[in-house]
Amino acid sequence: MAKRPPVESVDYSMDFFVKDFLVATLPMTGPERAAYALSLVLAWTQGASLPTDPERLRRFMHYETDEWARVWPALEPKWPATGDRRVNRRQLKEWQIASDRLDVYRMRALSGVAARRQLGLLPPASEVAPEVEPEVARYGSTTSSTPSPSPSPSPSPSPYSLSPGDGVPSSEEVTSSTSSRAIVGQLLSSREVRRREILESFEAFWHLYPRKDGKGAVREKWKRLTPDQRRAALTAVVGFSQIWEAADVARVHLIPMPMTWLNQGRYEDDPKAWMRMAAGDDAGAQKTIQKQLRADERRTVRDEHKKWVEQLYEEAGAVAPEVER
Repeated sequence: MAKRPPVESVDYSMDFFVKDFLVATLPMTGPERAAYALSLVLAWTQGASLPTDPERLRRFMHYETDEWARVWPALEPKWPATGDRRVNRRQLKEWQIASDRLDVYRMRALSGVAARRQLGLLPPASEVAPEVEPEVARYGSTTSSTPSPSPSPSPSPSPYSLSPGDGVPSSEEVTSSTSSRAIVGQLLSSREVRRREILESFEAFWHLYPRKDGKGAVREKWKRLTPDQRRAALTAVVGFSQIWEAADVARVHLIPMPMTWLNQGRYEDDPKAWMRMAAGDDAGAQKTIQKQLRADERRTVRDEHKKWVEQLYEEAGAVAPEVER
């Protein structure tokens, strides 16, 4: 089980999943459900945990003794004791997600402030008044570059303060880069970087694959592949394309559709099987060839029959009807 984060003064926004709550509380009565909702809210303010002692918890939730005796049996299974605290596993997971999300916001705010200072859009840190600097660090900008002439009381530390520590770099560390291009690169989210890498690897695959059909659908399939599968496909497509480049032009219709090649994991096949297919020595290739020949023969017979019917109608001075193919 994940370790409970320490109790902090940071007021993370609490995601409340209504459908999950209703399903989880179906067996509860109205008062029990209300008590459970209150316990979730209060626990969130205490670092996703509650006191272990039921009596202390009763006082914390401001319940009378008789009311508490009616709702506690339904609450206790939702809050199993873990060490010196009670935690709800689902809420603990959401707390950690919220904590990670805030860390991302902090890093983006730091990067934004550093980039603006590097580009001259914000004054250097040494020129910013102490009462203005916390807001610059929090939001990445300030409503006024001139501090108020009247003295103001020192603000209390912001819960979203970006002071260095716990792995968060200082402004000086972030601004150490001398290149605006590097600063802009720091602003790109990791998700955007991954998206670009995936699209670039797909374009490389598409350029090499010897058959070009259904690019849009193949691109979406490529995005759903795991990184290991994409690497394996990129490695295999090099040899696959070389084999088919040397094959007879009359056999190129045997190349699998790119979507089929990816769906069936053909990039994991033995390259010798590709060579047999390209050379016509593979049993499957022979079957495909025979099927194609029969289809061509049927098409030829159908076309000749259509021409014969049209000729008869023409001799009779009538227009031949359209024959469904």
